[in-house]
Parts: sequence; structure tokens; C-alpha cells
Amino acid sequence: MKIDLTNQQYELLVKLIEYGMWVVDSENPESPNNDYREVEQTILASAEKFQFFDIIQNKDQNLLEPAPPLQNEIFQVLDSYEDMVFWDKFVYYMARKDIDTEHQIHNYNEEQYMDRLMELEEYYHEEFKRFGVGKVKIED
Repeated sequence: MKIDLTNQQYELLVKLIEYGMWVVDSENPESPNNDYREVEQTILASAEKFQFFDIIQNKDQNLLEPAPPLQNEIFQVLDSYEDMVFWDKFVYYMARKDIDTEHQIHNYNEEQYMDRLMELEEYYHEEFKRFGVGKVKIED
């Protein structure tokens, strides 16, 4: 199969692959993920053809990889994504804790439960936006 890409599309494909590799590698850091790595290396090996010079050879691991400036750009996107996921999950778990306690008292139906869960999530998002984690307390 042949896929025609512009130089810009190739650059975006490289970034998408590296985002995906980060997720795949983080799932199981001990696994070499050979199938994914093979696709990554095949795409990165075409960098010169697309006049994309942000790919370097890692001689220690004998792999092609993004050069440091591109790695930094990729990590900025991943860091932003991880922050968003952290806050969304944290807020969700806080809201679930509260609603599960409330549910025992109010016996919500499914629609009421979901509406209240969304209210609590919105409340926690606003609180964390205003105060960060400064008001979080862990009690025994």
C-alpha cells in the first residue's frame, strides 16, 4: 500500500506516532512492543524523503527517535494531556465518593444520580481551579 503525504502531514504523522508510543510504552515499560516499534521505525526511516530533519539515530539503542527539540514539543503536549487527565479523574473520584454517600440517603434514580454527579464534578473543577489542592485534606 502506498500513502501519499505532504511534508507537513508527515511531520504530524511522526508526532501522532510518538504520542501513541508514549502511551503504549507507559502501559507496559518492560515489554518491547515490537509491533508498534516496527511501525514507528518504518515511518521515522522516511524522514529524509520528507525533508524532516528532527529525527536522529540513538546509537545506544539502535533506534531512530525524535531529536531533542521535537521531543520537548511532544512532551509539552503529553504533559498538558496528563494534567488534564489527572484533574478530570481526581474530580470524578471526589464526586463519586460524595455521591455514593449521598445516594445511600437520597436513593437517586439513574437520571438524578448522573445529574448530581455532573453537578459535583463541576463544583470540584471550580474549587480546584480557584484553590488548587490547597484545600485537600486526607483523613483517617
